[in-house]
Amino acid sequence: MTAGPESRPKRLAMSLLVRDEASLIAQNIAFHGSVGVDCFVVTDNGSIDGTREILESLRDDYEIVLLDEPEHTMRQDAWVNRMAEIASKRLDADWIVNSDADELWRPVRGDLKDAVPAGAAVLRCFRANMLASRAAVEAPGYAFYDNVYRVVRPFDNSEFHAPPWTLSERPVTMSGIGRKVLCRTAGLRSIGYGNHDAAHDGPAVDTAEIEVYHYPVRTFAEFLSKVINHGTSLENNRSIPSHIGWHVRRWYSLYRQGLIEQEYSRLTLDEDAARRYLEAGVVEIDRSMAQQLSGRPGAGVQIVPRR
Repeated sequence: MTAGPESRPKRLAMSLLVRDEASLIAQNIAFHGSVGVDCFVVTDNGSIDGTREILESLRDDYEIVLLDEPEHTMRQDAWVNRMAEIASKRLDADWIVNSDADELWRPVRGDLKDAVPAGAAVLRCFRANMLASRAAVEAPGYAFYDNVYRVVRPFDNSEFHAPPWTLSERPVTMSGIGRKVLCRTAGLRSIGYGNHDAAHDGPAVDTAEIEVYHYPVRTFAEFLSKVINHGTSLENNRSIPSHIGWHVRRWYSLYRQGLIEQEYSRLTLDEDAARRYLEAGVVEIDRSMAQQLSGRPGAGVQIVPRR
């Protein structure tokens, strides 16, 4: 489906729920500002690593509504729907991208607005995990976009879902992951937990015009922080169904068993593992985002004023 002039968003917003994402939040905002996002609604969930301060500084160059939600109860569905309402009513956005800090929404051509097909109300976009080599995460100057192993033929993930959780030979990050949605604000009733679906008065369609690059595992320090932060938040909210956040629940269980370092060693690929998964066609090397974000020859994203 191709976008028609009547379908192209006039004003595109992005919502972000963040906690301790200082290593990538500035480039997330800058990248999305460069591909058609006009404004942002960001909820900071009690960050202590400088994320909140970075977001405040970015407001000089980008239109950002910044909210604080310090309680660690993983009430993501309520907070994301509140951000969507703010985007619609306060920022006058007619479409909203519902994203996480470790995701980059890359249009195949043009910008994100060009990717909106005529007649659609919800776009479901394919998402792929971007994984790192062991050498990359241990190298001086490592950045998240140095994760260049893209999962293109994921494993079935049913073996990982239910407790008791134990170490697995295969990285859980190579299992299948759900699509993510962007939505027309008019007619939007609610966004589902995890931003994987939406209840809307209009039709939902799958699209291949937008690719979501997901960077779930970076340095060990960041990974451990994520596991503890999200794991304790899930424990603090017993009303969340047990299948929600199953991968974090799994990691948190392994952390409490003293196995989290062994798990991390499987999530970052040594030379043999990388070769094995490349030969099997499970992953491929994709340097496109690394080239664009790093300022290497050929591209680069700058933080430039959007007002």
